[in-house]
Parts: sequence; structure tokens; C-alpha cells
Amino acid sequence: MPETRMIDAFREDFAGIATADFANQYPSIYDWMVKGEIPHKKEIIEYLRSGKVDMATTAPAKDVVTGELLPFRDCGFYDDEYSWGATLPYYIERYNVALPDDVTEHILEKAGVLA
Repeated sequence: MPETRMIDAFREDFAGIATADFANQYPSIYDWMVKGEIPHKKEIIEYLRSGKVDMATTAPAKDVVTGELLPFRDCGFYDDEYSWGATLPYYIERYNVALPDDVTEHILEKAGVLA
């Protein structure tokens, strides 16, 4: 797998397993939740769900907001520039999480939405 930039490591992912100093170097998922429509939300979710698998486990994924176990496996995906977990499309769909503009632009270009 090529070296990629992780786009969905949230502070809440490290609750109870890392020091606060370590966790605080990551953004909070709550800071990425937005009100209103996310342009091309469907296409972004589809792209993220179709990434190349770089890591898979038998463990269920966990919702960092509610703590509930999710009905899909925890695994990682990537493309040529970014990597993300299986929960990212779920967070976009359920919590209206908006990605940084540069990541959104990359995804929409790769998905063929932006010419």
C-alpha cells in the first residue's frame, strides 16, 4: 500500500486507550458535524465504500458517538492519497460529517463528479 494520509482519525477513537495528550492531536468528530446539506453526499459515501481494502478484522466497528457496535466489520480502505476506516461513510450518513474541502475535492475528482 502506498503511503497515505488518514482522514478519519478522531479524538474519540482513542478514548480509554490513549493519553489525552495523544488523543488531543486529532480533531473531534463533533467539530466535523454540520447542519444543512452536504453537496454530493451520496457520491462521497459511494466512493468511500468502494476504496481498496488495506486492513480487515473480525471485530465489529464501533460508533464513537454512541459506543454501540455496528453491523459491519472494522476495516480500513485507501486510494492513492488517503486512507479511512469503514465507519467514515457511516458517520457522513448518520451524523452529517463533512470532510475537509481538499479531501472532498479529491474524492469528487476521483469519482468523476468534478471535471
